[in-house]
Amino acid sequence: MKNIKNRINSQLFKAQEVELQSERVELNAKDLNKNAAKAQSEANSALGGISFEVDKLKSKINTQQKKAMSAKDNLEDSLQDFETKAKSLGFNPKDSNGYNDAKKNLEDIYEAIQYLNQIEKSLS
Repeated sequence: MKNIKNRINSQLFKAQEVELQSERVELNAKDLNKNAAKAQSEANSALGGISFEVDKLKSKINTQQKKAMSAKDNLEDSLQDFETKAKSLGFNPKDSNGYNDAKKNLEDIYEAIQYLNQIEKSLS
């Protein structure tokens, strides 16, 4: 009789243990679903924020490209005008420090424009 009681009790304890384990699994699943939803929300928010920042950066790059192009055009015109006047006066424009500095500045502007174009392409 004692043996039967022990077997019945052991079976009851096993049933309670299985029930507790299923509750733990259910609790973990709820936490998992909650955390997954939160992670998805955070990811969407982050992507939306990054997209907005990328658009702002594209706009700034576009503005800087326009400024650089305008500066390049103005400097090219000034250099052309200086070359024409220097030649009409009979001297080589390359003998002028200001002319040589302006040519170097023009090269720097070309590099800046190329760099801005590369950034713009990488953001597209």
